[in-house]
Amino acid sequence: MLSPDAPRPPRSLFASAVTFAVFCFGAVFCGFGLFSYGFWMEGGPGAGFFPTVFGGGTALLAALDLARPAPVAARVRLKNHAPVIAMVAAIALISVIGMVPAMTLFVLLWLRLVEAATWRRSILVAAATGLSTTLLFDVWLRVAFPESLLSTLF
Repeated sequence: MLSPDAPRPPRSLFASAVTFAVFCFGAVFCGFGLFSYGFWMEGGPGAGFFPTVFGGGTALLAALDLARPAPVAARVRLKNHAPVIAMVAAIALISVIGMVPAMTLFVLLWLRLVEAATWRRSILVAAATGLSTTLLFDVWLRVAFPESLLSTLF
């Protein structure tokens, strides 16, 4: 491991090219949001509001990443991939058990296995998350969630 004062190796050309591509993608996304879709229309956010905000944020973060020194490489362990694996599993479960149950299960298992929270706390937070999501989106905003295999059976 390098000490904080040790000179860092230069950033690889591939890493710089990927970060620059992300910067360009974000800038183009932001540009479409501002100039093609309309950022603010009729006193409220237009179709380009989210593309502008997220594209601009992506471009800004990529520019900041390009400006900083190259990070010190660390060994990647399976635990480092847990967020991606868990999210892919939750997304795959959406079509089987439904969006709210899949995300509630994701929160429950994440809190218990990754954050090492107690079962009681994990269950309470997961139940509150599922209930508040249902009340906010399904009841109040009337946003239809994707159909699941279970909802077609019952």
